[in-house]
Amino acid sequence: MSTLNSIQKKRSERFKTYRSKDNKLISFGLLRDIPLSQIRFNERDNRRKYNQHVWTMADKIYDAGFLGVIVVFESTKDDHLGNPIYDPAEGNHRTDALHTIFGEDRSDVIIPCLVLPWPEYNTSEKEIALEVIIGLNKDNKPWTIMDYIRGWSKTGRKSYMRLEQEIHNNKTKAQNLTEALMSYIFVMGKSTTDTKTLQDGKLKLSQEHKPYIEMMLDTMRDWTNQFGVKKWQLHPTFSANFIVDAYKFLNEELLKRVKEGTMDSADSVLIFDRWLDTVHSEIYKNLDAIESYLEKKGISKKPAEIKKYSRMFLPTSTSDIKNYLEKLRIEKKFSKLIKSKVNPLGKFAKKVS
Repeated sequence: MSTLNSIQKKRSERFKTYRSKDNKLISFGLLRDIPLSQIRFNERDNRRKYNQHVWTMADKIYDAGFLGVIVVFESTKDDHLGNPIYDPAEGNHRTDALHTIFGEDRSDVIIPCLVLPWPEYNTSEKEIALEVIIGLNKDNKPWTIMDYIRGWSKTGRKSYMRLEQEIHNNKTKAQNLTEALMSYIFVMGKSTTDTKTLQDGKLKLSQEHKPYIEMMLDTMRDWTNQFGVKKWQLHPTFSANFIVDAYKFLNEELLKRVKEGTMDSADSVLIFDRWLDTVHSEIYKNLDAIESYLEKKGISKKPAEIKKYSRMFLPTSTSDIKNYLEKLRIEKKFSKLIKSKVNPLGKFAKKVS
């Protein structure tokens, strides 16, 4: 027997099998601490490397440490020093992230690994190897928005508990108000930074923002109950971008002046509320105009027809929605309304009087 076959036989003897209640023999993988230098990026069998994903994994390891295991095939080859070399079956990008952080030749960095039973799972058999890799990776379900919300809510974070409760309330109050739209309302935006705030457990509702979030919740519940969220009723892009635009208007035009002391917080609340009502009324008129147009033209009001003609009355792209809302603020003279509520001398003038 060759030296390599002897090594393989010795390794395979460590794997355990147990019989199930119905007498089926089930193999178990083996937990093994393996030096990083002996784990190689599996270029032959795995999907191609995504460098951005490698850096993302590296950032996570820098921030939280390495929390998990790399699933590897049992070694069937040795390096020039006689050390067994392992190919990842799952965790290829994390392996490369570790190489990026520590270097590929670090034998002092020990990685917890789960070694797949050998010879049932054998990297030298290409079809078997691919089947194992695909099977391990295809069911890796990414976390949804609700997964993050529920997860952080369980830790007792009050803002997440409140958001989870409001989403639960929507089952009876506003079934069309989606979890995504709810998250945009609470983080006050939908940018990558806003999303990361939610994912990282950093969502915290400030006293300053609470009244505006309440108004937005009421508005969007009415909005989605009345207009829906389907493309043939009101394009979901419009709803999401309306939330973003409303908060941008709040922060750049209203709260900025409140912080400067040139506007009362009560006036800020009233103007923001008026803006939400203004957009709500305009959308109602536009969607009503779509149905009236179809009726006058003798066109069916089926969803496909409404979707087709709605573009004549409401924008659907992000840039067009932004321009539409800015134009509406100008037409409704919100800059004049803001100016009428601004005290140019601010709080100092109030103290003097």
